[in-house]
Amino acid sequence: MGLSESKKDLNAETKKDLNAETKKDPNEYDIFVSFHPNIFNQVENIHDKLLKRYKFKIWPEVLSLNDIEPSNHDSIKIIKNATIFLCFVTQAYCFSERCLEEIELANKTHARIIFAIVEKIENENLGGLEVIINKAIRKNILKCYDSKSDWWIEKFEQLKELILQVKVITKGFLMAEN
Repeated sequence: MGLSESKKDLNAETKKDLNAETKKDPNEYDIFVSFHPNIFNQVENIHDKLLKRYKFKIWPEVLSLNDIEPSNHDSIKIIKNATIFLCFVTQAYCFSERCLEEIELANKTHARIIFAIVEKIENENLGGLEVIINKAIRKNILKCYDSKSDWWIEKFEQLKELILQVKVITKGFLMAEN
């Protein structure tokens, strides 16, 4: 096989890989957003920026206080297929049964979890989250509570960069697995 023939084969393989990568499963998401409704407006602001400006595929695709709970079966599939599980931690989140079920599921499925800690919470008040947060990679924890009241504006760039870093690392990790 000549050099030009091997180049053609390589180009064909590269093109096939790129095409396979762009055809996503409809249940695959870049980011699964988990939050307690008490910070809906702030999360909506971040959600819209990530979706519109940076074109991330996010679940839920449209934020609505009326319809933010998938069925348990859908949650398992969506969380398992999401590249990143983005968790906005508040005191209310720590004691919400639905929120804790989501984070437990993300932890069990070995999701790449990013914690945006919105309120300063003592360890004893973390409820079921204490163990999960304590074993998280420190660089995947963004403390938002030390910001002004507009934390979602002030910390957005840091959050976006953290998402991009985790996504790149995850993509490299998944490619190495195959």
